[in-house]
Amino acid sequence: MVGTADFTGKWLVATNNFTQLTPYITRYELVTIHELFGKELGDLFVLDEDAAIWDDLKLIGFGLKSLLTGIIYVQYVRDLPYRVTNMGVVYQIDENSNQVMTALVLRQRYNECVKDWNEMGKYLGSNFDAYKGITKQIMID
Repeated sequence: MVGTADFTGKWLVATNNFTQLTPYITRYELVTIHELFGKELGDLFVLDEDAAIWDDLKLIGFGLKSLLTGIIYVQYVRDLPYRVTNMGVVYQIDENSNQVMTALVLRQRYNECVKDWNEMGKYLGSNFDAYKGITKQIMID
């Protein structure tokens, strides 16, 4: 579902020879789907993510693809010694600067994902008996 081309806009990751985004997508996409849907329902989604039964879910908040991209983005960026800027994620080389903005931006973006996550969880719980997903908590700003 998520590819490197999806990391644009607020999920922008500056790509270069050092970018290791694909392993993060591979590692966290399925884990995130299973946490959101529960294993059984998540496996059904993975088998046919384009099925009509998922259409309403994809419209909640900024959409399921944005949610998955955002969760992977947060996992990726928090592990790097880089700085989040409006140009994407850039390597921090100025010794006099700090990474306070990185933590703030990541927290804000994570919180946005959590709001959509919990709305999607409510929808799944109301519409699918097999729903066994988890809820997430907002990080305090």
